[in-house]
Amino acid sequence: ALYVLAVDISEGGSLKQGRKAVKWMEAVQSQVPGAAVLLVATKVDRLQSTSAAQSGGDVCDSESLTSKVRAALQSIDDHVRVWEDTRAKQLRVCLEQAEDELLEYVTGAKA
Repeated sequence: ALYVLAVDISEGGSLKQGRKAVKWMEAVQSQVPGAAVLLVATKVDRLQSTSAAQSGGDVCDSESLTSKVRAALQSIDDHVRVWEDTRAKQLRVCLEQAEDELLEYVTGAKA
């Protein structure tokens, strides 16, 4: 199954968006470990209207909009990657502990 996580890139700062994405990734993974999650950016049009309002009503140029979208997506991606790396390390530690316990059990049972 594929889970789609829609992220509103128009609201708040990049830090807030990244934290929200990680929060929802954790929620999905807690219910369906190993689930595939597709992040989808929404409300890009609001970035354009915000930029136009800040520039005195002119239509936002495509370079400015593209830059804002890239910055928001990069921040979200950075947060998710840190979360994934941390989660992978935690899982490796759990696996190593389970392997050690299994080895202890097997060698203890044979002795």
